[in-house]
Amino acid sequence: METQLHEGQRFGRFVIVKQLGQGGMATVYLAQDVELERQVVLKVIDPKLARDEQFMARFRREAQATAKLNHANIVQVYTTGTLTELNLPYMALQYVEGGSLEERMAAAPMTPVQALTVTRQIAAALAVAHAAGIVHRDVKPSNILLRQDGTAVLADLGIAMMQQAATRLTQTEQGMPGTPHYMSPEQGSSRSIDGRSDIYSLGIVLYQLLGHQLPFDAESPWGIIHQHIYQQPPPLEAIRSGLAAATYQLVATCLQKEPAARYQTATALVAAIDQALAAESGVTGSTFVLPKPTAARPLWQWLLPLLLVGGLLMGGVFWWQGKTAVSPTPTTPPAIANSTSTPTPFPTATVPLPTPTPLPTFTPAPTFTPIPPSPIPPTLVTIQNILAYECGSRGSKVLYLYHLESGQEMALPNQPFNSIVPAFTLDGSEIVYNSKESGYWHLYSSKLDGSNRTQITTGEQNNYEVVWSPDNSQLAFVSNRSGNDHIYLINRDGTNLRQLTTDGEYNNDPSWSVNDEIIYESNQTGRYNIQLLPASGGVTPLSLIRQGSSSTTPAWSANGQMVAYESRIGDVRHLWVAAADGSNPLQVTHEGLLNERPAWAPNGRFLAFYSNYQQPNDDSFDIWTVEITTGNRQQITQRGDCFNPAWTETLLEQTVFAVGTAP
Repeated sequence: METQLHEGQRFGRFVIVKQLGQGGMATVYLAQDVELERQVVLKVIDPKLARDEQFMARFRREAQATAKLNHANIVQVYTTGTLTELNLPYMALQYVEGGSLEERMAAAPMTPVQALTVTRQIAAALAVAHAAGIVHRDVKPSNILLRQDGTAVLADLGIAMMQQAATRLTQTEQGMPGTPHYMSPEQGSSRSIDGRSDIYSLGIVLYQLLGHQLPFDAESPWGIIHQHIYQQPPPLEAIRSGLAAATYQLVATCLQKEPAARYQTATALVAAIDQALAAESGVTGSTFVLPKPTAARPLWQWLLPLLLVGGLLMGGVFWWQGKTAVSPTPTTPPAIANSTSTPTPFPTATVPLPTPTPLPTFTPAPTFTPIPPSPIPPTLVTIQNILAYECGSRGSKVLYLYHLESGQEMALPNQPFNSIVPAFTLDGSEIVYNSKESGYWHLYSSKLDGSNRTQITTGEQNNYEVVWSPDNSQLAFVSNRSGNDHIYLINRDGTNLRQLTTDGEYNNDPSWSVNDEIIYESNQTGRYNIQLLPASGGVTPLSLIRQGSSSTTPAWSANGQMVAYESRIGDVRHLWVAAADGSNPLQVTHEGLLNERPAWAPNGRFLAFYSNYQQPNDDSFDIWTVEITTGNRQQITQRGDCFNPAWTETLLEQTVFAVGTAP
């Protein structure tokens, strides 16, 4: 580059800190954004290229496309512009501070679970990029950055084609976009490529992570490319023994010569990686299997180390920012086909969960001492896991029951028209929900086979968001019968109606614990936070959780020792869990823009929720589950119009499913 920038130079809002690197297209600097008080990476375009209109048109087009992506595993493009004093175009990107995967690989080998976790995160990033029509073309360890918490972030999206144009214009080297060691056969032979080329390249990275060597090498770049096109790689089994069969199959499928023989989408690749993660963690079989009580660790033992770390970080308000960029809102992800066939196995791999970045607006109470939870009833062969949720268009919702062990889904029998927001009794024998069949929202209950259907509320008031008391004798729900939304209690036979909350305009989403305490969301303080009252009422509500822009939809765990909830920052909502007193918050979801309304699994290891992650538009939602300790998530429905899950364990004969008993 003809013009070098120096430490301390200021251009508009940016002050140069140091040079990070230089290539044929741009020189890369670490800079300080003095307006937003954060470090960024500046890629400053070579002056020769800046004078080429065709190149600059491509530069702006690629930057704009990449900047529209929004994913935790994609380096974000903040802005583009021109350093006016020098007339040099630049791109400002997120700074990822933890170094590259290439550097990490040189320092120490990864375990299989670590390698698969990193690969899954990059595959998830590719799914978003491919859905937006962006093919990376140069997936390799040096383009995979690692945050300080170990989270993998994909860098240089859209850069490879610009680099090819720069190569032609500057004549600095011969070649094509991509790096020979990681180049797909179709890319090496100059054929047209799509997202399956990136899947091949990521397969090479995974091969290298697991086998500690590359599958192909030669004295010249063209020799390496020739091997990609015409030679089979040494089987990973011959390089690294002792891995699960699913892991070997995963790598072999990624490295197929013909694109049609590989995983056809990055989303399919993510599902295959989940299979391998489960297998490497010792989970066998193709169905969701609950741990036996004698082997299962209580929730507090799973979360205690993470909660303690989270509490320390929150107390110190630890801030950091990243080495090159992460991205924005996914445009059109691939259409998801409806299917009722055998489900993808529910992921239960024990993968290290990155320590969440705490929210600076919330300081947890340091007084929580975890208490071992009450024993959960033994998981007998006749006890099955059932989800309930609503799907359908507005005004004509239908409640469905989903059998997690088999993947079967059936509509709740005998439900009235337009039924929503289900909730189970603690023992799973009954379900309650609200329906607008009569023109007003009213509460109904029934057995899980549809029998004993009862309308609980009547009249010309709306009643909704209902939950059971621990002994199934009462219900808590929301009603606007006083003019504002408040929490009410009522006996299950419709008698003894009484108002629990009195302050604020909106008090919603109650959850009733085994300790006879009710938590709910309230705007009493001018913003939504989570408050707590004893079911007996008569006292001032306790402000339990006040986090982010809002904290909403709280849910007690089955033993009453933990709270799950959603927290909003800007337009993004994620799920968190905390101790019963609101201390030691732990972020559970990290992907997608909207993750809402958590429901605990009875064993305390998972949450069900609805999310617009990987949807073609932001207002399409499906039901997901997530394992709290790993962050591994599994999509349950594939309709795009499903909301408000509930989760129970119950006797199979009490439901409508005819699937036999679990093995």
